[in-house]
This record gives sequence, C-alpha cells and structure tokens, in this order.
Amino acid sequence: METLQIRLPEKQLQDIDLQVKKGVFKSRSDAVRSALERLRFLAFMDAFRDVIEKENVNKKDLLKELQNARRELYRQYL
Repeated sequence: METLQIRLPEKQLQDIDLQVKKGVFKSRSDAVRSALERLRFLAFMDAFRDVIEKENVNKKDLLKELQNARRELYRQYL
C-alpha cells in the first residue's frame, strides 16, 4: 500500500480523532480511506445517474441495475 501525507484543518482532524476514539474507525488512516471510498462510490453513482438519464431507463430496470451495482461494490470492497 502506498502512503500519502496530507494537511487538514484542525477541525477536520478533531472530527476524525473523535470517530477513532468512538471506535468508528481504527485509525486516522482508516477514516481517510473510508472517506475516499465513499467519494469514489458517489462518483460512480453520478456516472450511473448520467447513463440512466441518457438511456431513459424505467424504474424496474433501474432497481435491477442498482442491485447489480451494489453487489459489485460489495464484491470489490468487502
């Protein structure tokens, strides 16, 4: 795994540290990785929404595709 040094505002570090203290994350690094994974997921969903709008997909097909996407994400990240 590669390393990355970043600078964050004190408030963001305090928020991360609080989540670590509560046991939500194991470490600051774990929290940052989780945030980046969520950002990647949101970008995926934006692209997915664009395709849905362009292809004029109906609700039933959309739900089926969302289930498939969720399965794929779980497979990749869990």
